[in-house]
Amino acid sequence: MLVLCVVPIIGGAGWGSGASVPVSAGSWQAPGGVASGLQLWLDGSEAATLYTATRTRWWVDKSPIGRDGREEVGLNVPLLGSSAGYAEATFSAGVLGIAPGIPFEPLTLAIVMRVSSSLGTYPILGMRTRGTGMILSASKVRFYVNDAYTATATVTPATGRLIVLVRTTVGGTDYVSINGGTDLSVNVTSSESLDTVGGVLLSGTLRTFSGGISELAVWNRTLSATERTAVTRALGAKWGITVP
Repeated sequence: MLVLCVVPIIGGAGWGSGASVPVSAGSWQAPGGVASGLQLWLDGSEAATLYTATRTRWWVDKSPIGRDGREEVGLNVPLLGSSAGYAEATFSAGVLGIAPGIPFEPLTLAIVMRVSSSLGTYPILGMRTRGTGMILSASKVRFYVNDAYTATATVTPATGRLIVLVRTTVGGTDYVSINGGTDLSVNVTSSESLDTVGGVLLSGTLRTFSGGISELAVWNRTLSATERTAVTRALGAKWGITVP
């Protein structure tokens, strides 16, 4: 039976738009306790946030904004799964759309993702109608704007269950880190908004994600060093990933 639940915002985060999905009782705190500016929060540990009905119709956004990840007509969608005992949305060349899109700058993005090949291409967040977004590809995080890209140095580790943290600043240097490690610099200048989880249109072809996403959180600002540490450590403890 599907139950319509209205859950108050607690600790700066709550359920998104009203969705007829069964939700477990409890309260939620923003990742690492960082609620200010939280624009998107998809959390695979709350299985009830993925309304599947044989496939994922939507993934309920736990931020106050309500950017629920939704299926796109004609495209694969993830299924609720697990890997090594940890919950995830398992993608097989799939994407989820979000609306409204999230501006590329400024933002901080934290994603817990399962990557099987250091040579693979794993779109994180992008646009399905333009060549703009961010991708983990061939062991580097690449920022695309209109099909042109800049890339970080080689990331380590590049496979397994990873915490990828991205932060962008308007007019400044941008950075990426893996599992709370060294900040790798990269630069992007874009006023566009990203509207697709696991997908980016490159050279006219939609590149899609194959792997697992356990959690994805996006803020509309550049988090401080203290906040980034809190987020990384909270995600590491939650998903069994060793971080500093």
